Amino acid sequence: MAEIAGRERPSAPISAPELPAQISSPRGKLVYLYLHCYGESTLQQLEQRLQMKKIALFAVCGKLEDAGVIGRRGDRYFLR
Repeated sequence: MAEIAGRERPSAPISAPELPAQISSPRGKLVYLYLHCYGESTLQQLEQRLQMKKIALFAVCGKLEDAGVIGRRGDRYFLR
């Protein structure tokens, strides 16, 4: 691992996942990438970490769920 300003970073480049074609909105892409990187999350976690309003997250998560990109188990959202 290489070190930059006291922090280690991976020596291999990190590549972003390919986004599903069903996701066209920037907020939808943000939620998808967050769930890809951090795994299952509650709406409250998404709200705090992505700095998005809950009402916007309800709409985004609902559209992603309808498109079959994410799922919901109880109060947690996850990638399908």
